[in-house]
Amino acid sequence: DRGGACEMVEVGRTGLVARAGDVTDLRNKIVEMLHFPDETIAQMGRNAREKLEKEFHPDILYPRLLEAYEAARRIHAERRGGR
Repeated sequence: DRGGACEMVEVGRTGLVARAGDVTDLRNKIVEMLHFPDETIAQMGRNAREKLEKEFHPDILYPRLLEAYEAARRIHAERRGGR
């Protein structure tokens, strides 16, 4: 439940999320998924792939990353007096 997992996983739709550092919760989530019907697991996989392709594809992420770097460069230059 920390880092990128919360952004990437839609609980019940694309997977499950365990509490960070909680081995018991992780075990419980794994056991829970073992009881899911095969079609539910397959659908979660399809949903996860669709989400990744739409939201985390390099064609989408790279422009955002470049914008962030450019913004950081501008801020740094402004703080250094425009150099």
